[in-house]
Amino acid sequence: MTAERGCFTDTNIVFHVLRETALGKHIVGALQFRARAATPMISVVTQAELFSLAAYNNHGKDKRDRLEELLNELVIVDINSRPIIDR
Repeated sequence: MTAERGCFTDTNIVFHVLRETALGKHIVGALQFRARAATPMISVVTQAELFSLAAYNNHGKDKRDRLEELLNELVIVDINSRPIIDR
C-alpha cells in the first residue's frame, strides 16, 4: 500500500472548482479534489489571488462564504520555504 501524494494546486484550478465549471466539476468528481485522502495544498499567493479576485468582482456574502469554505478544506502553504522551493 502506498500513501497518496498530495497535490499542489494553482489559482486557476481552485477558481474552476469554485465556479463549478465543466472543468471544475471534472476536478471534483473524477479527480476527487475535495475527497482525497491527502488534502490538496495551495500557496499563500493563491489564497491572496482568490481574495483579490473576489474583491475585484464584488462578490457578495454567499460567494465569499463558499470561498472561505473551500479554503478551509485546503492546506495553505507558505512558499517561502527551502524544502517547498526545492520540491
